[in-house]
Amino acid sequence: MRKMFYLISASILLISCGGGKDEIKEVKIGDQIWMTENLSVEKFNNGDPIPQSTSVDDWYKASYQNGEPRWCYYGYDKGKDEIYGKLYNWYAINDPRGLAPEGWRIPTKDDFQKLQEFVVSKYDEDDCLPLKSKDLWKEKFGNDGTNETGFNALPGGYINIDGSSENMLETANFWTCTQSENFDNMAYGFSLSYQFQTTSLSDAFKCYGYSVRCIKK
Repeated sequence: MRKMFYLISASILLISCGGGKDEIKEVKIGDQIWMTENLSVEKFNNGDPIPQSTSVDDWYKASYQNGEPRWCYYGYDKGKDEIYGKLYNWYAINDPRGLAPEGWRIPTKDDFQKLQEFVVSKYDEDDCLPLKSKDLWKEKFGNDGTNETGFNALPGGYINIDGSSENMLETANFWTCTQSENFDNMAYGFSLSYQFQTTSLSDAFKCYGYSVRCIKK
């Protein structure tokens, strides 16, 4: 019965666009279409390379001190890319050259609020578990997520102000393009944690390195 409810109410459609490295996997959740994998691009839409940070010191200087666009791998380890994708600071996702692939955009705070509201209204539980992947998460409540929505949030951690890599297997953190109403050096981020069964949408320092999930235009 539960499975039938999920299939009908969530209206999930899994689609592959293109092939190889250009393949984009997507899922329909309510009337929104989201990527089901973290973004992993190295160039802006005009072809300019997005500068990569390969060390803690470089991230700290470029991201925190200078406010320059940067991406990196968690732990500066390329091996993390295949599963978790890349981590970007807010200066990269808000750069006028554009980060999202054609036909997609960086989600707003309102987009994530709408996602939260849909999940809560359609599933008989809090909004975190239906969005989380079924594995990889650090154990807290005896299981991982259910991924009933197909969003497949992965616990890829984040890059802190000082360039250190934090919370792998514990949190999933995604940028919005929405500036904080309270602080010039902050923007909204959407987060899930192994410790809680609800998501959060709150201010985050722009120099953090977060994952990116695009939403279809």
